[in-house]
Amino acid sequence: MVEPKVKERQREEKVNRRRQILDAALEVFAERGYEGASVAAIAERCRLSKGLVYFYFRSKEDLFVRVVRRKFAELYHKLRAVERGSGPFEERLERLLATQLAYYRENQAFYKLLSAIGSELPALTPAFQARVRSHSERELRLFRRAIEEGLRQGAFQGDDPDKLVHALGGLIHGLALQYYRGDFDPQRLAREIVQLFLHGIARRDAR
Repeated sequence: MVEPKVKERQREEKVNRRRQILDAALEVFAERGYEGASVAAIAERCRLSKGLVYFYFRSKEDLFVRVVRRKFAELYHKLRAVERGSGPFEERLERLLATQLAYYRENQAFYKLLSAIGSELPALTPAFQARVRSHSERELRLFRRAIEEGLRQGAFQGDDPDKLVHALGGLIHGLALQYYRGDFDPQRLAREIVQLFLHGIARRDAR
């Protein structure tokens, strides 16, 4: 009979091994893209046999989806913690964006993968495409709730939350793409994005 301590150690080893493989897979996918990556390259990166990688993950496609799910889940939980906070709408939106941008700065491989994910999806089967989209859409729903709250409070004009969410997303990713490799200040960039989104680029005294 296996001792409980031995079982616990075995479970920990499996968790650590899966994390090791996922970390290596993220690096390889970010560097080479989905098509250019291979299970052999991922195995080499984490210094494991290809057979052991297949023991933990069914395929390259499975690895890609689990990498995306893992990173989106981490980001989503950080955003949810901020979403529950209080304060004026503009400040809360800034905190959400600052949290998201800080995550991108700290996880540059994921942001590189995320910025190219639209071109990667066609290489996946429809079922796996749906799984990837479901993780990104959960984040979009969170920002949609924030936009709907702003509309209720009269913080800005508009009657289509989905259109506004995509407009905000365009600002976030457009500016983040310019800065993500540098040591930018997430709070400052978030403030600039919110100001652009809510007030535009026209001088206020010129309106």
